Amino acid sequence: MSNLKFNISSCIRATSKFSNCQNCVDICPVQTIQLVNNIPAFTPAECISCGGCVGVCPTESFSLTNFSAIDFFFDNLEKKNYEFSCKKDLDCCLSVLNVEYLLSI
Repeated sequence: MSNLKFNISSCIRATSKFSNCQNCVDICPVQTIQLVNNIPAFTPAECISCGGCVGVCPTESFSLTNFSAIDFFFDNLEKKNYEFSCKKDLDCCLSVLNVEYLLSI
């Protein structure tokens, strides 16, 4: 079962008929996220919980139940840990962190 959650009410694609955002569709390595009636939808059984869609979504519509970017950010700042690797320091991929978090670290 996937750890991925999707909040449709914050998705810019779902709330604005003029949006052509498909960042989550483009980044998904297993193509589990697709546009259905112009709204992102995913198949939980096929999701590998890499978190790429979490990091790339401009409105933070996607999240992982077992990961908080804010907690990760502040925990590692406190520890002065500035080196990270996928599956070692994170249960997911580094792509779960958006550009703002990476630049701040």
